[in-house]
Amino acid sequence: MAIIVNVDVMLAKRKMSVTELSERVGITMANISKKRTRARHPHGNAEFHLPRARLPAGRPAGIRAGQGGKFLNKTKKRIRFLACIAMLSAMQVVLSRFLSIQTPVVKIGFGFVPVMFAGALYGAGGGALAGALSDVVGALLFPSGSYFPGYTLTAALSGAVYGWMLRGRHNLVRILLAYVVTTLSVTLGLNTFWIALGRGYLYVDAAGRDFSNVWIQFAALLPTRLTQAGIMLAVQTIVTFLLLEVLHLDARIQETFQL
Repeated sequence: MAIIVNVDVMLAKRKMSVTELSERVGITMANISKKRTRARHPHGNAEFHLPRARLPAGRPAGIRAGQGGKFLNKTKKRIRFLACIAMLSAMQVVLSRFLSIQTPVVKIGFGFVPVMFAGALYGAGGGALAGALSDVVGALLFPSGSYFPGYTLTAALSGAVYGWMLRGRHNLVRILLAYVVTTLSVTLGLNTFWIALGRGYLYVDAAGRDFSNVWIQFAALLPTRLTQAGIMLAVQTIVTFLLLEVLHLDARIQETFQL
């Protein structure tokens, strides 16, 4: 069953444009104009048949003004979100692969910065998505060995912690706490376990000692990784404090890109 809609009267009452009507009912502007022209009455009214299926279920016949604009705003926000996550993920790949500082003790990388911004801007979900996406893209474009999904998991967890701790409000204590959590659980915990898992199948040193047990490998790796993690913890905290609390780059990014 179709509903007869008086287009001119409806547009005037609801203060809608033909463009907004076209977006809401799914009929092109050209077809609406044709129907208005062909069905023009002597009194200046126009009518055409609108299928009931196009109207929202449970609502009276008619179209609410402003709903098309809300839909467009949501679509724009989603596009901005995806574009920002893609940009930050690409920056993470570049920073972690090509802009690291190699020292005798530890390789200082800044790949954490884009993922941290994704978390600060979009919360745990955005941080996790940026971390996972950057790890997968980096492994595909610049492989340093076979792909292992465990590192994708830890990258996503790091981004989720950044979002959980830094979105909305952040200070030196919250910044430090975020990196302490990721250092203990991800860097020293899961990542060390993944490395030990890769080495722990069978390893015999010069003295003939068997290190095939994964947990033996884990214990052997931990002292060196403790030193490296401590240095990176200090670097991450200082850099993040400068970017968020001194330069306020997160607020500037939100203002520039209207996030």
